Amino acid sequence: MSKNETKSILYQKTAGLLMVISGIQFMLLVSIAETLYPGYNTAKYDLSSLADLPIHEPSSTIFNVTVFVAGLLVFIAAYFIYKRYHGKIFPVLLGLLGIGAIGVGIFPGYTGNVHVIFAMTSFLFGSLAMLASFTILRDSLLKYVLIVLGAVAFIDILLVIILQDMSPFMVFGTGGTERLIVYPVILGVIALGGYLTGSIHQES
Repeated sequence: MSKNETKSILYQKTAGLLMVISGIQFMLLVSIAETLYPGYNTAKYDLSSLADLPIHEPSSTIFNVTVFVAGLLVFIAAYFIYKRYHGKIFPVLLGLLGIGAIGVGIFPGYTGNVHVIFAMTSFLFGSLAMLASFTILRDSLLKYVLIVLGAVAFIDILLVIILQDMSPFMVFGTGGTERLIVYPVILGVIALGGYLTGSIHQES
């Protein structure tokens, strides 16, 4: 194996590890923030409510730091994926997901439109990234799982934009509807990260 091939595989595995860490720490710490938030209801409250007014600590700080770290790790992973693979579509979409999450962590819900813009960026490009993940999954059957996850998240956000409160997803409440956008993406990030840490294949 040449020096360039070794470096390329290192990029891939580093990206995978960062994605796994990003997703796992998000799932665990957000769950902790929810349990520490008085009277928190996952159907009634969206995720950003953990850091919105009125502020409840330590839930607010846990959420903001967790989302920021998740976004930063995904953004760095996107760079390594770009270095590893010739295709640009997936790492660009993944990088935009990371930027959106970083922005959500910096600008909590009470900051208004700037928070909404970053949140929508993470929602939209996160779902699109899952749909585009087949470009690096190639022959792996995992690509079908990620396409389904991406489709659920994308259809959810699309219907919410178009139909708003009339979206069929709203049967799960505001919080449930948002989680059917966020969690499929996070689970996809973890699954893809695991694939990248263990898979070695030649670039096409």
